[in-house]
Amino acid sequence: TPENIEIVGDPVRLSQVFMNLVTNAIRVSGSPELVHLESSLRPGEVEVRVVDRGPGVPDAIKPRIFDKFFRGKEAGSAGLGLTIAQQVVTSHGGTLDVTDTPGGGATFRVRLPLPDEEDE
Repeated sequence: TPENIEIVGDPVRLSQVFMNLVTNAIRVSGSPELVHLESSLRPGEVEVRVVDRGPGVPDAIKPRIFDKFFRGKEAGSAGLGLTIAQQVVTSHGGTLDVTDTPGGGATFRVRLPLPDEEDE
C-alpha cells in the first residue's frame, strides 16, 4: 500500500466521500469486520477502494446507483450520499465507480489525479 501520497483537493469534502462510502459499506454488509480499504498508485492517479463482503450491487442497479434519490434496500437514507460523493470526486478531476468484490460484495473505486510534477 502506498504511503504519503499527496493529492490536491478539499480535505473536508474528500473526507465526506470516504466516510459516506465506508458507512454505507458497513451498513449493507452488517459489520465493520466485513469492510476494508485498499489503495494503489496508477499512472497519474491514486486509486482508493472501499471493499465490502456484503450482498453486492446487482448488475441491473449499477448504472443507477449514483443517480439522485436512488435508494437500494436500505431505505433509511435519502438516496443522496452516493450522488454527492460522485459529484465531489468528479469536481476533483476523478472518478467513482462500483465493481463486484471477488467472492461476493461490492468495491467502490475512487480514482483521483496526482499533481503534475511542475505543480509541486
